[in-house]
Amino acid sequence: MTSDRAEEERDEWCFEFNVSSERLVHQSEADRLLDEAIHWAGAHRLGVGGSYKPASAEVNNACVSWAFRFGLCASEDEQLIPRESASDLWDLLSAVCQHRGFICTGGFRAFTAEELGEGL
Repeated sequence: MTSDRAEEERDEWCFEFNVSSERLVHQSEADRLLDEAIHWAGAHRLGVGGSYKPASAEVNNACVSWAFRFGLCASEDEQLIPRESASDLWDLLSAVCQHRGFICTGGFRAFTAEELGEGL
């Protein structure tokens, strides 16, 4: 028996996480991590919208922590993204961070109604 949460589907998932290291992480390394997400999404007929910004003092396009926030979104009408697919992307990003010696904290979640502009 599976839980309702495991079967949850949405047209967009929010990825919100920080990537940090004891050494400076260059913006180009953060770019490559976002590129990984975009490539994965494209291969799964999905999209990515959002970005990242420094989460600590920035020196010459590098800092010890970057804050990422983006949406993994459907690219076709009525397309839904299973939680399992969002989890697969999160697993990939976490593995890439680990391989590069980065600490990755955060995760993915459903956007809140407020974030989606609902109920205003």
